[in-house]
Amino acid sequence: MASDRANTLYICNSATTWIVVNPRTFMMRGWYQDGLLRADTAANQGGGVRYLPMLDGMTDESVALWKPVKVKAHVKTAPAGAAILIQLEFGTTATPATDLFAAGDRVSIAAGANEGSSVTFADSAIENGSAFEMIIDQVGSTAGSEGEDLSVEAEFIQIDG
Repeated sequence: MASDRANTLYICNSATTWIVVNPRTFMMRGWYQDGLLRADTAANQGGGVRYLPMLDGMTDESVALWKPVKVKAHVKTAPAGAAILIQLEFGTTATPATDLFAAGDRVSIAAGANEGSSVTFADSAIENGSAFEMIIDQVGSTAGSEGEDLSVEAEFIQIDG
């Protein structure tokens, strides 16, 4: 890695090619639900809790906040009969309880589709180090075609607190 300007980060992706990376962007990945999907149960939490990073050098006077930008979901096998609906909850403890999305909004993968996304959020300033959990609210309504092999990722940008 090399940086020749403040707030600009370059990463070498080949022997001679450098790409610019925004160090204030964070992509939260790692929510997976393998196999045929089921609506949320205690044993079906969709990959567990994920955390926003704690940034080095933060003091009480300069707490970084994170703004959600987009949440995307993908299934290998599309649902039939109804959409897959996914909620993300967040909080400052290991048991998140606040909905990330605005009331009535969630990530939706329509029946017959393999991808969905959302850009409508209830909160635009989320604390450093917050915990997130994925909950599958609804799956396809046709038996055997509920949707299969789900992955979810969320993009955030850092904002000043």
